[in-house]
Amino acid sequence: MEHQDSVTWPFFGIIGAYSVFVVGCSIYFHDAHVLLWGFGMLLVAAVAWGVLALLNVVMFPPVFRLLARLAGKQDAPESDDGHDHSA
Repeated sequence: MEHQDSVTWPFFGIIGAYSVFVVGCSIYFHDAHVLLWGFGMLLVAAVAWGVLALLNVVMFPPVFRLLARLAGKQDAPESDDGHDHSA
């Protein structure tokens, strides 16, 4: 991925906005359970994202190796040794 910041900063913004919303709801309703449930759900989401990231690490390298192997078997024109400029 070339521009990882284009994904990272909005993602952090969503987490920050969610955190502000949960704290605001906790203050508005005068109940700490809203805060605990809100951050508990954020923790569950973070664990799920971590598991999915590990799944991507396990799943995609074999796919890339297979694609590289298939791409290497294409009929590419052989390079011409007559253009050797080492002399």
